[in-house]
Amino acid sequence: MRKVFLMLSISLFSFNVSAATQECVDAPDCMALGYTQTSQECPNGAVKCPWNTGLVFCGCGEDYQYTCDGANEIAGNNKCGDYYAYCSCDEGYEWQNGSCIINNVINDLKCNIGDIFYSDNTCVSADKYDSSKTALGVVIYITDEGRHGQVMAPWNIDENGNKCNLNCSIKGSNNTEIPELKKYKTISEATNDYDSCGNTDKIIAAVDANINPAAWAVRKYAPTQETAGKWCLPAMGVMHNLDNLEISDAILKLEGIEFPTCCTWSSTDIPSPKDNYDMFLLNSYGGAGSIGYIRPVLEF
Repeated sequence: MRKVFLMLSISLFSFNVSAATQECVDAPDCMALGYTQTSQECPNGAVKCPWNTGLVFCGCGEDYQYTCDGANEIAGNNKCGDYYAYCSCDEGYEWQNGSCIINNVINDLKCNIGDIFYSDNTCVSADKYDSSKTALGVVIYITDEGRHGQVMAPWNIDENGNKCNLNCSIKGSNNTEIPELKKYKTISEATNDYDSCGNTDKIIAAVDANINPAAWAVRKYAPTQETAGKWCLPAMGVMHNLDNLEISDAILKLEGIEFPTCCTWSSTDIPSPKDNYDMFLLNSYGGAGSIGYIRPVLEF
């Protein structure tokens, strides 16, 4: 009886090593499942990988859109996945409007109205024009003793953002109110508006290209990759300087198109309804209208 009992005990407590081995498998790889970030890279919270809490997943949000691999750009610590909220810049450059531009204070850049402005963020008078460099346009407005301002393209553009001649005028804004824009009742009031890019941002956010094709066209203009999406519809205040002889000479030096006496779209708003359109046109007499040219500007 003792012998039988021992054999029965062994049978009851036998262990299937093969089956156990098949059930114990390695955990899935966290990186392969999308847990590719660290908690430091997710300032708005994250989901941790259960078996490697050092790796997390999070949605970065709209702030994280830069790769920081452009000219003079340095990756920083404000990272989410492979993108950054902003980039650090090489010495002598500063982060502004989504790219590293030359620091005009450090480099003592001082532009004058009528200067030719280059893609390396330098400017010279028209008589010193260097054709080996990429010229973006002509300085038409300055602030801070010439360290900042606005540059106007030396030619008109069409609705697709392409360079064109004097045969590409288009209809402007349909009679649609944009509450965020300040309204100017007269030309004399409108010439106090210098916020070209601020106005354009508000127009783009409020209406589509069918409503205001001029504002959308300037954002398609891209003479260089670095300035793509940064051009704006000029405000009436900056266009007020366009009768300056130095500006005309610089446009001719760039083999551009003489600024038309009538009519060019601005981003300055007038109360609606008026002539069924609600943006000022710069023309020989001032006022509103329905057809005009598009001449982009760029802030520096």
